[in-house]
Amino acid sequence: MPKTDRLNIKAAINYVKLESLPYFTFTGKAEIVPWGIDNIYPYRIVEAIKKSPTALGCVKRQSEFIFGQGILGAVGQIIVNQNGETLNDVIWQCIRHGYSTLYGFGLHYNFNALGQIAEIYFVNPEYIRKHRRQPKVEYGVFHDKHNTFTNWHNITVDRYGEVDVFEGMARHGVRDYRGQVDFFVKDREIYPTSPIDAASISASFEKEAQIYPYANIRNGFSGNTLIKLPTLSSGEEAEKETGDLQDRLESVHGSDKAGSSVVINTPVNASGEAKEFKMIEHLSPTNVDGLFEKQNKKAERDILKQYMMPEILLGVSSQGMFNEAEFNDAFDYKNSDTEHDRNEIERVFNKILPKSIWNINSIQLEPLKMKKQAQTMQTNVA
Repeated sequence: MPKTDRLNIKAAINYVKLESLPYFTFTGKAEIVPWGIDNIYPYRIVEAIKKSPTALGCVKRQSEFIFGQGILGAVGQIIVNQNGETLNDVIWQCIRHGYSTLYGFGLHYNFNALGQIAEIYFVNPEYIRKHRRQPKVEYGVFHDKHNTFTNWHNITVDRYGEVDVFEGMARHGVRDYRGQVDFFVKDREIYPTSPIDAASISASFEKEAQIYPYANIRNGFSGNTLIKLPTLSSGEEAEKETGDLQDRLESVHGSDKAGSSVVINTPVNASGEAKEFKMIEHLSPTNVDGLFEKQNKKAERDILKQYMMPEILLGVSSQGMFNEAEFNDAFDYKNSDTEHDRNEIERVFNKILPKSIWNINSIQLEPLKMKKQAQTMQTNVA
């Protein structure tokens, strides 16, 4: 395991629940370069994807097409770390939990006494930050404490290729050297920009669209409700109550407040009599179901465009049934579309594997094959 006071980095970093991560405002006092103005850009992207059926489906299918069949033969099954993960396992994690989500991924290398890479671990890019003016990276769970940047369960590691391995071992000792982290970023920016970035609002809309009907049922009304309460108030007191009402009305905006109620005062005369009025009024917008249906379709299209994903590959057909020819065309198109991404992944691993203990000169990710194609090939061979 990456060495840091016997801390299980794999468990602490890669399997932490995102819901437990606190949000904070980045103050600029840290030695790291923030990812986004508030340093939580990747968390927002991942949260939007998790709650959007279309985005989650696109990420999954995109990952399957990029990984394809993986590395065929014994090379793909080589164990590359103490967790028992194979080379194919690590590459799949890089694609599924890094490249297809954020266009980036991290690899932590441990070295033997000869300076060769002896272990490879996937590091989730959500938890990686680069240092300012230093050949180092920091990875862990980041949070704010007393208005300054701190971190929890994290380690500071040399950036791969920017610090000599033997120099690092000399500083820390061979047994205590923490290794190096290779942070791959598509398009060579400081931090990657998610492939769904331009459609992240649409992904968030799908999340809100699911909440709206559920909130209506949970709150017990078909729409927001205005409840009037007779009162003797007038003048400034009435104006204050009007302002309070405005605040209360705004508090029921949003999908999770659908179906909620607001109680207000309504004036009465000195005898305590009020003009005739409806005790309960519904504030439902007109044709809300049609509005949601239209916006849902637009959100789906926006997300599909960003991943250039034919909807038929997600098990959806706009014509209500599957056409075999259309599916085959979509499958071949997506295989061709992701060829560049496969080459990117191969290039990263082909750069470091010759420097490892496994005597691997290069790897190649085989494109995905349809089950019918695979079965036909097996029959022909037989």
